[in-house]
Order: sequence, then C-alpha cells, then structure tokens
Amino acid sequence: MSQSSSVRTVIDIGTNSVKVLVARVVGSAIEPIFEKNIQTRLGRGLYETKRLSDASIRHTAEVIAEYMNTARSYGSERNIIVATSAARDAENHQEFRQAIHAVAGQYPEIISGDREAELAYRGIRAQPGLDSGLVFVVDVGGGSTEFIVGSGETPAFSISIPLGSVRAMSQFNFADPPGEEGLNRCLEFVREFLDSGTLPKDQIRRHLDPISTLAGTGGTTTFLSKMFHETDDFDREQIESTVLDRATLMKLTNRLWTSPLEQRKKIPGIPPERADVIPFGAAIHLVILDEFNLDKLVASTRGIRTGLLLDE
Repeated sequence: MSQSSSVRTVIDIGTNSVKVLVARVVGSAIEPIFEKNIQTRLGRGLYETKRLSDASIRHTAEVIAEYMNTARSYGSERNIIVATSAARDAENHQEFRQAIHAVAGQYPEIISGDREAELAYRGIRAQPGLDSGLVFVVDVGGGSTEFIVGSGETPAFSISIPLGSVRAMSQFNFADPPGEEGLNRCLEFVREFLDSGTLPKDQIRRHLDPISTLAGTGGTTTFLSKMFHETDDFDREQIESTVLDRATLMKLTNRLWTSPLEQRKKIPGIPPERADVIPFGAAIHLVILDEFNLDKLVASTRGIRTGLLLDE
C-alpha cells in the first residue's frame, strides 16, 4: 500500500532570522521543495530593553506574509509557524503574536527550549550518517543553544541555555576588526558562561564516550561549511558531508575575527547581512569542542524545521 503524500510548510522565527521550509512529506521521507532564510534581527535590542522593537516585529511580519504566499503557491496543506528564543524572552511577546496573526491568519507557537532541543534532535536524526548510533548535537541560534545527546528516537539528555550568537554579540562593542584580542575575550566570555552552572557539563560527558564528533545544526555550521568550500551555493550534500577538524575550525574562526566587516561580507559562503554575527557563532562552537574534548565538527542543514515536519 502506498503512503499518502502531502505538502507542508514550516516557518521558524528565530532571534536572528526567519526560515521557511516547504516540503513534500511521504511517511518519514521529506523532499524539500522550497527553502529560504531572511534575516530580520527580531532580537535586535532585546537584551537591553527586554522588548522586541516595533521595526523588528514589522519586518518579521512582512517576511511571514511573503512566506505564507509562497506556501499557498505550492499548495501547502499544513502551515506551521513557531518562534524560539527571542519570542520566549520578550515582555511584549503577545504583541508579536498578534502582528504575525494579522498577516498569517494564525498565531505562532512560542516553543520552549526543551521542545526546541527535542525537535532539533529529531530533525538531525533524519540525516544520513547521523541516523543511527550515539550522536551529540548542538544547535547554536541567535539567542539560545541546545545541547542534545542520544542514540535512539528520543534524546537521553537535552538542555537549552540562554547563549547564542546575537546574545553574545550584544555583550561587546569591539573595534573593526575585533582581532585576536577580541576573539580571546569572546572565547573567555563563552567559557565563563558555560562554567557558571547553567550547563551540567559532567552530566553530558557521562553520555558521550566514545564520541569525538560534534554535530552542529543551525546557520553558523552551514555558513562555516560553505566558507570552507569557498562557495555561496547551497549544496545540501556537500554541506552535510563536510567535517571540520579543530585546526580548520580555528583557522576559519581566526579569519572571521581578524577581517574587517566589509571584508567579511565578501568571503564566499558568508551572507553579507550575517557577517557581523557569524564570528560569535564560530567562537561558541570552538569553545564547545574544547569543553568536551572533541576534535571534529560536522554540519547538518536539518533541525527543528525537519523535526516539526516529522512530528506531524
């Protein structure tokens, strides 16, 4: 008996960008039809004011309206809209939800950090090579990072902590370029944050042996992979077959931190509008490798959007 097929859409509203995935779903198989990522910086100024700005909400709503039109053009039968860290933290999240409802006809679901971790794990498990055995996943976003360890359908351990690339960037006002001194200050900031008791590192370590590879989902690992291959093209197979050892990750990270912003915008693989924040995401991944004595980072283009499609 053939399995039923349906077209579904997931819109993921993050702290830094809004992503959409339109896909045909047949059982547990997902065939992407359309994907896009637009930076709206919903979390701009959030960590100083505790509120989402009117301009960021308006820009985000405009992007959602565009995505909903795209979903309709592909005959999407089910549209899912979720929001993550910035919406969780904002005092005016209800105002944000109303703005999205006005353009989409439905309210976004503001998911918890635990739910975000669960979905990221389920999504990355759909990737060949990561679909069996023990896997350690990190999802570094703009406002939070999820740590997940597991070997089965459900994680053995997961946690979401309030550390992300945009949140880290908001702590500093570096010169351009920040240079090695700026990188060292950022690395120390991340280390101190992870040492503050927010992350139960010993509990994670008990699950890891004999893992030596970190699986990263989220924009930073995708862009680092494209930077490594010196390409602006989105090639899922190429990205997901990329393995960055620590020395290579350090080399890429150093280049980001020692290049002026205008030069960073021209680096193949780095979207110009993300060139200011990506160095912070790279630094977070570097510290995580060191904290858990890992020597490789592999990229995944799958995460909560894939997880949500499989969760339906």
